[in-house]
Amino acid sequence: EWPCYIVQSAIVPGIMYLTDHHVCFYASIPKNQVGFHKNGHLLLKKSGNNYERYYFELKDDVLTWYENSSDHYSPLGKIDLKYVLTVRKSKKKKYGIRIVTMNKAWHLQADTDAAVIEWTNTLQKAIFRAKNNGTSLKITLPFENILDMEQTEAFEFQKFLKIRAVGIDDSFVVDEV
Repeated sequence: EWPCYIVQSAIVPGIMYLTDHHVCFYASIPKNQVGFHKNGHLLLKKSGNNYERYYFELKDDVLTWYENSSDHYSPLGKIDLKYVLTVRKSKKKKYGIRIVTMNKAWHLQADTDAAVIEWTNTLQKAIFRAKNNGTSLKITLPFENILDMEQTEAFEFQKFLKIRAVGIDDSFVVDEV
């Protein structure tokens, strides 16, 4: 048993342990009494390279956008965060945010670099909570599904173990823990 943190879209403290056939991770997740909430204006890519400004509201596990901040009765669109695969800063667009689901990639743009960081961090935490709504996080990786492991040292007191594994049901899915 080793105390450790899992680092993906959120940093979660827990315990890593080995069995005869698995690498396991377990963490207790405290229930957040207050859900995630953030709002503000962002640009949304429509077609080609055209962006339009909308009012966005993140409430718990749904990101919704409206024509303006005073019209909350007619949403123009929404993204259920349970189905988001990744959210990250865009590599192509300054102040851009890219949200990827199974069916679509959404391209947003903030006004400042600070806003990009704030929105990205809040969305990542909300996505983690939406996908892990229980009181614990359990990850079990069978040894036969592990492609490779890499240990690095960031500081004298801190080591990172990167595990790449093939999905259990789909041999084409690769995940890193």
